[in-house]
Amino acid sequence: KPLKLVARMAGSARHVLSLTVEGEGLDLGDIVLGPAGSVAGRVVDEGGAGFPGAEVLVTPLNPLGSEPRAVRPPDVLASATSEVDGRFSVAGLAGGEVRVWAGAEGLFWAYTDVVLVRAGAETGDLTLRLVPIGDDVIELVVLDPQGRPVPRAPISYRYQTAGHSGSGGATADERGRYRRVLEIAAPFDFSARDPEDRYRPAVVRDVQPGERNVVLQLGEPRNLAVRVRDLAGKLLPEFSVSVQTFEGDHRLSGQERAATGAEVASGVLVIQLPPETFELAVEAAGHQQEQVGPYDPEIVPAILDVALAPLPGVRGRVVDRAGAPCPGARVSLHESIGGDGTLTVNGFPCRSQRGDDITGFTDDDGRFSLTLRERGRFFLRARKDGYAADEIGPMELSPATGSQGLELVLGVGGAIEGRVIPPPDESPAGLIVGVSRGDGFGLTGSTDAEGKFRFDGLMPGKWLVQRRREQIEEDYTTSSRSTSDEPQEIPWSCEVWAGRTTHFDLDLSLSARVVVEGRLALCGEPQVGWTVSLARLEPAQAVLGQEHTNSQGEFRFELSDPGRHRLQFTGMFDGGFFFVLQEIELDFGSNPWELSVPCGRIEGTVLPGMLAEGEGIQFVYSGPKDLMIAFSVRPDAHGAFACPAPAGAVSVGLPSGEKQTVQVVEGATFRVAFP
Repeated sequence: KPLKLVARMAGSARHVLSLTVEGEGLDLGDIVLGPAGSVAGRVVDEGGAGFPGAEVLVTPLNPLGSEPRAVRPPDVLASATSEVDGRFSVAGLAGGEVRVWAGAEGLFWAYTDVVLVRAGAETGDLTLRLVPIGDDVIELVVLDPQGRPVPRAPISYRYQTAGHSGSGGATADERGRYRRVLEIAAPFDFSARDPEDRYRPAVVRDVQPGERNVVLQLGEPRNLAVRVRDLAGKLLPEFSVSVQTFEGDHRLSGQERAATGAEVASGVLVIQLPPETFELAVEAAGHQQEQVGPYDPEIVPAILDVALAPLPGVRGRVVDRAGAPCPGARVSLHESIGGDGTLTVNGFPCRSQRGDDITGFTDDDGRFSLTLRERGRFFLRARKDGYAADEIGPMELSPATGSQGLELVLGVGGAIEGRVIPPPDESPAGLIVGVSRGDGFGLTGSTDAEGKFRFDGLMPGKWLVQRRREQIEEDYTTSSRSTSDEPQEIPWSCEVWAGRTTHFDLDLSLSARVVVEGRLALCGEPQVGWTVSLARLEPAQAVLGQEHTNSQGEFRFELSDPGRHRLQFTGMFDGGFFFVLQEIELDFGSNPWELSVPCGRIEGTVLPGMLAEGEGIQFVYSGPKDLMIAFSVRPDAHGAFACPAPAGAVSVGLPSGEKQTVQVVEGATFRVAFP
């Protein structure tokens, strides 16, 4: 039985143990509580006044999700409530790096950057600023058929306008609630299901920005049985079925089920019927995928039979350096981006995706077979504990022919060791160092007291060595991809050879580093939680890093090479989706950057019928020093729209091409009309 044990004592750091108890008991031995540290500060509102009654949380320094402002953070270590003047203090913390959060009903969560807790001391002067949520969110709750909240319910969402579309997944909190901060002002579709698949999924469509009381109520279960055979009529031992529903002509993803042992023995896979018209995507290893349907859930047959045609696959063998088979090795195909834009994975520039949707394991003879269903350019990778990974590619592969006779060899690999030379006022101990060979499988580690680091078991080839702000979490991956006419170049640091150690020192002194620290504010307000990326423009374009602005609208990048770069920001502000772009020249040392844009306001109307469903009014401002701000706003049902706009010349237009240029004055409102 899983248990969580918490040991605490006044003046000492509490200690938490996650346990699984089997049998009669478990002897834990001595639990030693070390001296506690604390964090203190103040929660304030938009105007800087103290905010009472805010929930203050301390969490580990986990990577931030795609929209950290929207959801109460998990893994809370300790908590407190802000006092009448907004001040707070959280005690009983173990030493180390944490993040501090503050939140209240109707407001975005605010959070800090890295906060260092020192044993026996207080880390103070923290400020967390709470801002209202506004209309760029949708809030919903998932209920079971009896009207009770469904904790941790999986949620899917989707939106589509004339110029933008997107989809994704999320999880409701312990109260069944979910808040979506909108990346674009558009109607959203949501679906939810029971995490234990006890109930029928629920769907709600065309949810408008700003709606706060959306209810997704799951239904009583109704089942469908599916049998899968090959073309000779033989039942297939392993297969999966994905349920796909529709909105108009658009196919939406739904639940996916793989046959269990009992279901394989009976030859029948039982799935939950969706609440809407659906299709089934049926697939099995070594066979083509088959799309069947559409079906009306009210009249679908009780059992569906599906036949699948065979595929040749990608086949080969994994061996060790002596040629002996490596059973149980994980083998996977990874898409190469080639010259098609830029890719970053966990902050590292990469030339292939980390995701391994096409994967398998070697048998006792080291042989593998992967099912390839789409043509593309891929790297083939093999890895197993105790060995350095191996890789082949990139290779052009086709589902019709596949590839056979491939061999991957696993060995001990090589190593990188070195020393970090820190900035003048910083200790060399405990610094985070990351290494990557551009394959999406970057590693991180920490320096010892002398600033030394070492990475073993590395695949031979070129590697990039960087300082990192956070450790890479084993089960958490972030990535971003952009299009470009220029192929991405990775600024390699050193090369690794099998059986050898490569020495590389990482010089972070200001004389050898490029540091960019900045702040973004629009209309006098810091833009919190916006995505900011930094890309090199010369000699070849490459995305060097991606962050989120903190509670003060601030961000920071460190890189090794000066030159021409591009800063790019995206985020929601006052109901509009904003895109801010500026090219900047960076030099060694500190490169401060700040943009505070004074604003006026544009209000107007557009005649019904001039915009297609989901389209918005488009605004473009071109400022000094290569600054460009673009944003879009959707009118209401009567064709009226309003939004803040940078002071200066702003182009206001429709997707059809009709445009007006207005001169916005700070603090004033300018009115436009189409036609």
